[in-house]
Amino acid sequence: MDFQRAQQIFNSTKSITVFHKGESIWIERLDPNTQTAYVRTLSGEKTIPVSELQEVH
Repeated sequence: MDFQRAQQIFNSTKSITVFHKGESIWIERLDPNTQTAYVRTLSGEKTIPVSELQEVH
C-alpha cells in the first residue's frame, strides 16, 4: 500500500479492512518521515512499513 492510501484509510469514517501478513490490523498512527504505521493487532502493537499493508476489498 502506498502512504497516501494509508492516510485516506486512517482518516476515513468508514471501516476499511487492512491486513499485515494475513493478520487484521488497526492503524493507530502514521509517520510520513519513515513511511511507517504504528498498528494494533490481536497479538499486540508494532511499527511496520506502510508498503507491507494490504487493503481488502
